[in-house]
Amino acid sequence: MKQYFEDFKWCPKCGSKYSKKDFNGKSFFFNCKNCSFNFYQNSKPSISVIIPNYSDKSKILLTERAIEPRQGLLDIPSGFPIYGEDAIDSALREIKEELGIEIKIEKFLFTINQDYIYQRLSNNVIVIYFLAKPLKIVPKKIDHKENSNCQFYKISDIINYPEKFAFSSDFKAIKSYFEKLNI
Repeated sequence: MKQYFEDFKWCPKCGSKYSKKDFNGKSFFFNCKNCSFNFYQNSKPSISVIIPNYSDKSKILLTERAIEPRQGLLDIPSGFPIYGEDAIDSALREIKEELGIEIKIEKFLFTINQDYIYQRLSNNVIVIYFLAKPLKIVPKKIDHKENSNCQFYKISDIINYPEKFAFSSDFKAIKSYFEKLNI
């Protein structure tokens, strides 16, 4: 898969053309020979929120993706922070935008690195997982531009089917959450 930074041909500071020798593959940055600007290609943050069911914490809310990448597969409600946005504020905003509900973050869980293909280009994403306080209802006002469905799934019914998930990081996160439930 083509790396997204392979499409960069010009220095964003002075406009000089890059050559293959200008890219440092070990530290992932371009070094412009003309102006000495180092153009780093960093991982991008993403936010995901595990939302358990109020009456049965072994059920969690998952969405079915309505868009690429991996349209039609399941994922944990998630999104990308807006430039300068705090991780928790991003989580609250994304859930409100995509699911039409307000949640409360209970705690930070962990991070997982994930390669993410967007518009046929590969990016590296650091997914920040949070646990929300349990919900009593399934959201009814979901944003159908991004999600075609939203419902609670019993983890034991889906834990053996990683191919149903859009992202391996979500499958790992659900597996880790399920193991900590001690059910």
